Amino acid sequence: MLQKAFQPMLDPLIKTTSRVEHGSSVDSVDAAPPQKKARDAGTTPTPTPTPTPIPRTETTMEDREDTMDVSTHRSWLRFQLMNFKNVYRIVQLPATFTFANLHTLIQHMFGWSNSHLHRAEVVSYVVMHDPNGDLAGTMKRWGRKPMLGEFLGGFGEDYAKAIKDSKLKLGEIWTRDFTNNASLGESPNDEIGIIYEYDFGDTWTVHISCDPKELFFDSRAPMNVPIIRQAQGAPPIEHAPEFVPGEDDPDDKTVSDRIFVRENFELYCQGKLMSCARRTELAIYTPEEEAERQKRLQHQREHRMEVDSDEENYDDDDDDDSGEWY
Repeated sequence: MLQKAFQPMLDPLIKTTSRVEHGSSVDSVDAAPPQKKARDAGTTPTPTPTPTPIPRTETTMEDREDTMDVSTHRSWLRFQLMNFKNVYRIVQLPATFTFANLHTLIQHMFGWSNSHLHRAEVVSYVVMHDPNGDLAGTMKRWGRKPMLGEFLGGFGEDYAKAIKDSKLKLGEIWTRDFTNNASLGESPNDEIGIIYEYDFGDTWTVHISCDPKELFFDSRAPMNVPIIRQAQGAPPIEHAPEFVPGEDDPDDKTVSDRIFVRENFELYCQGKLMSCARRTELAIYTPEEEAERQKRLQHQREHRMEVDSDEENYDDDDDDDSGEWY
């Protein structure tokens, strides 16, 4: 349910999230949100109108919603895994896609297990990194430092508002008439972005941005499925230690061709398909295929145990295909 009251500036949740800040901001090398600076002494800036609060979705796994409404209005978006240059997806999505749908799609596309909390935040005044550089697809900076007059005028109370992810749709973030977008025209569409965070311990971060030249697309018939046009690389193995023997560089991992089949996302939502970032690939498979794979791995482990009759010398870590690291 949409919260009626805006979140206060010092709300502990907001302090730990990427804040929505308007206007120019401080550069951030690692694309972290700009921090508030101390008030300037000696001068009092002229108060300015309170900026339009941008939605911040406050999400938990209980908010997940797999039902998708159909629409002919669609948008092309880029999903860039932060800190990994060549791990990204370019996807066409319906305007009716909710942030709950978005969460499920991201879990599917990056092979995560949906076993941690997540959150997403809409940000304005986005400046992207050089599209030809090592940080292509990630946000260089966003927002601005509120002026003193805005603090005195109650800016903190209207700073950001939290919305359940099932109540907010992509069609409310980017709009053909940019004066109706999430910033109500304070930023053009190409300066609006979404920061998605998953697993607050390891903190996987995905930056979602648009290309204004091909942001909007109209389909001939209403559809509700995502269309994945490009999929490059895969994340490191989830829940694994820092080093896993035999794991490829994330930028070099392959992606299953099943990711491009439109119907497969619906099968994933129904539990009929699974995805996982493994040592060398992003794998997409059926539960039956995974059960057969586990049987095969168990047989291999038992065979090696038989070959090495001295169990003290048996090291399960030598088994590149066994264990939970896939």
